[in-house]
Amino acid sequence: MRNFLTLVAVAFMATACSTADNLRPQEAGIWIPVRNTSYDTVFEAANKVMAQHLHIVEADKESGSVKGVTSGNAYFWKEGAGIYVWPTISNEYGYLVSVDSIAGGLYYEPLQDWHKTIIEDLKRELGAS
Repeated sequence: MRNFLTLVAVAFMATACSTADNLRPQEAGIWIPVRNTSYDTVFEAANKVMAQHLHIVEADKESGSVKGVTSGNAYFWKEGAGIYVWPTISNEYGYLVSVDSIAGGLYYEPLQDWHKTIIEDLKRELGAS
């Protein structure tokens, strides 16, 4: 009976955890006005900025998304963040960037403001104002 209760408790904890799959682009993003900059350059910069702060768990160039978590462990991490870049083709005027963040792995304390940190670092990386 004890083994059964342990199994039920572990299953409950696993279903209560967030995953990086729960990250979604937000409705409003920040326009980063970088003229004559290729999408490839912007996507590489998004990967670089994410890697400076979090462990990248997914980078999908086709959808323009880069997701990361605070730990190398895929199941127990404190926070996760996603960067979403649009359009996913080269644009001579700039790109709309959205950032989402969530708590993960049974942590319920306040999150760091990844939105501000990531956007500022991405602008700096791209030389945008």
